[in-house]
Amino acid sequence: MANCQTSNFRRVRACGLATGLLFASAGPTVAQWTVGADFVSRYVWRGFDFGEAFSVQPALAYSDGGFEIGAWGSFTVSAAGATKGLGSAANEADAYVGYTVKSESGLSVGVTLRDHYFPGSETDMGFGDADSHNVEAMVTFVGPEIFPVDLMVAAMTDGSGTYVEAGFLLAEGDVAVRAHVGGVTGESDFYGLDSGGIVNVGVTGSTSLAVTDSFSLPIFSQVILNPEVDRALMVFGFSLSN
Repeated sequence: MANCQTSNFRRVRACGLATGLLFASAGPTVAQWTVGADFVSRYVWRGFDFGEAFSVQPALAYSDGGFEIGAWGSFTVSAAGATKGLGSAANEADAYVGYTVKSESGLSVGVTLRDHYFPGSETDMGFGDADSHNVEAMVTFVGPEIFPVDLMVAAMTDGSGTYVEAGFLLAEGDVAVRAHVGGVTGESDFYGLDSGGIVNVGVTGSTSLAVTDSFSLPIFSQVILNPEVDRALMVFGFSLSN
């Protein structure tokens, strides 16, 4: 699932196609492969906790200019991650393709098509099972450096739910801080809501922790409130990538 706050890969790709926080650029200007993973205390996606456990989120992507195609996954250390259902379907293996156009001022617009696939442990949850897949179309806007706001609209192609999020970069420098608010626009089978409402309000801080003179580890912490389910969450994570 495209998480704009949780993972480093999604910060840049799922939303800047984020996976996101949009502290990074839209993408490289030359073709390259990116390999890495995020390690998060909880996989929280749009205000919902998936799996209630520490998760490893591998990613593999190929990008060329504004074009990108890749795969992203999330797997908990708990066997419960193989169960089915929103909030418990913590095992995930997505495929996506997207294109982002960015101006010299830093303003960018991106479109993404993502297949959220949940590889459950049940025999009826194979890759060929349509119930294991949720295809989502996403449009993102990132303002220029002088106006650091970002907007996202993400709609399930089967009409089962539309999510809208707005974020604003509160601080830059050694620690970047972003505030966001997101909600579902109406009744949604996918999100399990009888009506629309705010599901994701939060603040995220990200920085790099110097480990050696030549290596720094990207880390982040965030506080999240989901008013619809009356729950507050906190997440810590770090990233490794080429």
